[in-house]
Amino acid sequence: MSGNTEHDRGTESRTGGLLGVGFRSLLKREILRFVRRPRNTFAPPAITNVLYFAVFGVILGSRIEDIAGEPYLLFILPGLVVLGAIGNAFENSSFSIFHGRWNEYIHETLTSPLSYSSMVLAYVLAAALRGAIVGLIIVAIGLLFTSVPVEQPFYLAAFMLVVPTLFASLGVIGGLVAEDFDDLTVMNQFILRPLVFFG
Repeated sequence: MSGNTEHDRGTESRTGGLLGVGFRSLLKREILRFVRRPRNTFAPPAITNVLYFAVFGVILGSRIEDIAGEPYLLFILPGLVVLGAIGNAFENSSFSIFHGRWNEYIHETLTSPLSYSSMVLAYVLAAALRGAIVGLIIVAIGLLFTSVPVEQPFYLAAFMLVVPTLFASLGVIGGLVAEDFDDLTVMNQFILRPLVFFG
């Protein structure tokens, strides 16, 4: 019992606890992984949503009657924001973990004096941040096409924190259970994407 306590304290002192230097280093690595590649992480959802807004919002939306007194473009905007946020949050954490497993460099993280809680939290927060950033990019693009009244800014902020965090957590699970890249594609295309139709 005392040996375990000493080991725990030694680990705690070396890593600085749950939010110590080990956690911050892993979090920084995960954030830099997607920030350094904006053409791969931020440009595709931006371009895709410009096309969505142009085709479905402007061209098709001009032929559809208002829904509950609101234009069609404003009706589809929340769905596109959610689709971008959850897709990017899930993809970031699942791919990062699976890629580390596939190329076997995740062993360096697993053998470090860092608790599993800190590891999971770093992966989840980085992925949630990416999801939230993509969601905000889509909102900004939506503002170019229509005005978006925000009735409850507190709920919007909570939504942009909770939803990407939830799907980033699911992405961690997906990255751990996937056996190959096809499994990640199946999770994304046949489990995650259809959820949008229930929103």
